[in-house]
Amino acid sequence: MSEKLPLFRVGTFPFESTEGATRVDGVTIDYIDGNGKEWFSELGPQTGNFEITELIDNNIGGSLKIFKATFNCKLYDDTGASMQVNNAVIRGMALDF
Repeated sequence: MSEKLPLFRVGTFPFESTEGATRVDGVTIDYIDGNGKEWFSELGPQTGNFEITELIDNNIGGSLKIFKATFNCKLYDDTGASMQVNNAVIRGMALDF
């Protein structure tokens, strides 16, 4: 757990991607739509970034931090279809123990 703590900081992060044999570690977004269909950011190219804008200690839950982030990305299904996500905001717990 302690080795992951420095990874969570206010700042901008790339999305995970694979180009040829090169893999870039980064953020992944997984989404299940209202029909139960799964969409993933790592299945195709990305041009946006993931920005953590708030990071606070969590003293009452099962995680060390609470974060807020904004992002734009493209999500892909397993057939190659895609959807654009713009001006998304997420707030949640990080570093569960």
